[in-house]
Amino acid sequence: YTAEQWTQMEAAGAVFLPATGYREPEIEGVGEKGWYWSSTPLTDIISYHFEFNETTSRVFGGRIYFGQPVRLVTAAPAVAPTDEQVATNEDPHNPAIYYSTFYHSTQKYQLPNDGTEAYVADLSGTDLLLTKIAEGDDVLPNDVAVILKAPGTSVTLTPTDAAAVAVSAANSLQGVDVETQVSDVVTGTCYVLSGNQTNGVGFFKYSASKILQAHKAYVDVPGSSPAPSLRFVFNAAQNATGVENVSAKIGESEKVIEDGVLYILHDGVKYNAQGQRSSLR
Repeated sequence: YTAEQWTQMEAAGAVFLPATGYREPEIEGVGEKGWYWSSTPLTDIISYHFEFNETTSRVFGGRIYFGQPVRLVTAAPAVAPTDEQVATNEDPHNPAIYYSTFYHSTQKYQLPNDGTEAYVADLSGTDLLLTKIAEGDDVLPNDVAVILKAPGTSVTLTPTDAAAVAVSAANSLQGVDVETQVSDVVTGTCYVLSGNQTNGVGFFKYSASKILQAHKAYVDVPGSSPAPSLRFVFNAAQNATGVENVSAKIGESEKVIEDGVLYILHDGVKYNAQGQRSSLR
């Protein structure tokens, strides 16, 4: 910009943020990158910051020992929350059943009344015990990461100030509001929701060098777990999947309970409460 052009930009509300770079421990990126701390912490050692270069900009999580300038520019105008469109992935072992995860630290959202259900997940051993907390028009509480089970490829969550459901079940799911590197928030082994034809849907290992998506959930397993995945086990005692409505025996099928977990035995093959073939024999 010329001085005259910048005067016009400044009058229109533009603010000049120099590409100051950052220090870690040496000063880097001067004239190429701008890094500016926000006032919002993510963890005890991570905070959100705004970073940009010639072509891109983003809000990201970084370790607080990074040297970055902090400049209060102006109070941001209040922005009304909008619907969240959450894309889901089909369970390869159960067509027409779709899964995704969701998390928001400050805003409550209402589920659509289309059969979508929300679950929390408690890590017990090598399994995630899923307990349903919401369905229909129920409101999800803020700061609670959930697994969404839906009848379609997308779930529309509507922001609301209405009272949310109370969550008493244990929950091992965590989430982030902005894209964040795994190693910045996970202390053990990171697992994220995924699936394939061989293993079905579950939480699979995620590299510490990868990026966690905004408003998605993950599981931080203490230590360096050798397990490649964490499978779903629905809370049968809570009647989370309707399996309890099925009679004890139907033809060649029967219900069995092993170590407190419900399975369906059909023609000598064991299935979990979700209908997936169990790896246990």
